[in-house]
Amino acid sequence: MADLKVRTLPGEIYKHEMDSNDTTGFVWSVESYGGLHCKLYYVPDDNPDCLDGVGGTQFVEVSADSAGKRTLVLLCSRSPDEIGSRLVMEVVTSPAPEVRRVIAKPGEPARLELDSAGWEVIDSDGLTWTSSEADGFTVFTVEAADEGIHSLLAVRGDDATEFVMDTRPCNVMNVDAEVRRQAVFDLKANITTGFAWEVVDDGGLRYSSSYVSNPNPKGMCGVGGRQHVALVADSPGVYKFSMSYRRGWEEGPGSNLLVTLNAKPARQPAVVNMKPGKSEDLELACDPSGKTRWTVIDSGGIGWEDGGIVQGASELEGVQRFRARCSSEGTFSSVLSYCRADGVEVDRMRFEFQVEPPKKAFWKFGKSRGLI
Repeated sequence: MADLKVRTLPGEIYKHEMDSNDTTGFVWSVESYGGLHCKLYYVPDDNPDCLDGVGGTQFVEVSADSAGKRTLVLLCSRSPDEIGSRLVMEVVTSPAPEVRRVIAKPGEPARLELDSAGWEVIDSDGLTWTSSEADGFTVFTVEAADEGIHSLLAVRGDDATEFVMDTRPCNVMNVDAEVRRQAVFDLKANITTGFAWEVVDDGGLRYSSSYVSNPNPKGMCGVGGRQHVALVADSPGVYKFSMSYRRGWEEGPGSNLLVTLNAKPARQPAVVNMKPGKSEDLELACDPSGKTRWTVIDSGGIGWEDGGIVQGASELEGVQRFRARCSSEGTFSSVLSYCRADGVEVDRMRFEFQVEPPKKAFWKFGKSRGLI
């Protein structure tokens, strides 16, 4: 195990200093460079009275030319048989990383997707991990067995990503919602203290977060409020959304909240009854930004007209309007796909149409009966 672990950029010189005393005959030297550049020099303390045995400071300058994890071993000795101490320095070198954070429970895996292949893990602190590559992406699955703050550092060429997993005890919340319908909740907050709720990991959800102050008719200082949060999932599944309550200028993590959203499939519409040659207007919940939208992939004999997207009941909810029409009688089935702009399908819906002519109505007057 290393006595000292440091992070550096490629070509950056890290300087370490420690108390030493060359007058004892014990001198620091390099036992193993481990692929690092290292320079040692000793600076004695001021000694205006020329006293014997005055110590000084041992300086160590170390650097690496490229990304990787390397180990430097220093030895303080007076002779080959008289060794005083040994210092093992672990040096992790990488470009300045993009940091991604996630809050999870111990033993709960988390997924990290990087948008290219060829990533190499050069350092992992308290995390177990596996990786796979597909379609030009690298996917890491990481897990921490213990409570604490753990990290994984991956590099690819001049790029680096650090994945920080916080598994300290936290508040948990479970919510259910239908896909493309928002789940909302409020959190106590007081921004006058400098603390604020910030999103750590959106977990693939669309969200909005805004602070609402409590009524304050007397204009008092320090009155708190609440953080209003809304979450929307575009496809069925279980999502993890995390937030932290902290002061932005303070180092270290704050108080954490982990929200598990169970996104249920949308209720399938009942059979749509239509008359031949007549139109039926339909509305489907969607992303109001239009980044994900509905597309007819199998009309099944029904004519579809896309009427576009309009804003729904909230900023996260949109409505995509369609007009369906059929000129023939019978039972028909259409399939619509909910796709992102890159063509990835996130959900699918089937419509059943029953196209029948108008029913014949009868009228009755006295003993006579006829058709309308």
